[in-house]
Amino acid sequence: NDHNVATDGLTIGIPLITSGNLGTTLFFRNTGADGNNTVTISPKDSNKIVGGMTQAAAVFHSSGALGKDLINTKATSKLGDWVALRAVSLTEWYIVGGQGIFASES
Repeated sequence: NDHNVATDGLTIGIPLITSGNLGTTLFFRNTGADGNNTVTISPKDSNKIVGGMTQAAAVFHSSGALGKDLINTKATSKLGDWVALRAVSLTEWYIVGGQGIFASES
């Protein structure tokens, strides 16, 4: 399930994890110009995004809080930034890889 995002300010809701989609991997790619797009990936309230990735000289770890978004920040966004999420349990989307600057919703 690939999602190419060229629209600024787009929030992409991801499906509720069920036994039918457990193990599914979702791929999100920012296809907008550098510094143009904020891409927000939004889990259902009973799901969370967990895990982390290396970005620039630091390691990012998702907040792991239920219902909180993962955001590819506009000011630092680059064409080709991406993240892949896998449904690893009935409540957790796990970051299996990514490139770019992302933040967790506070």
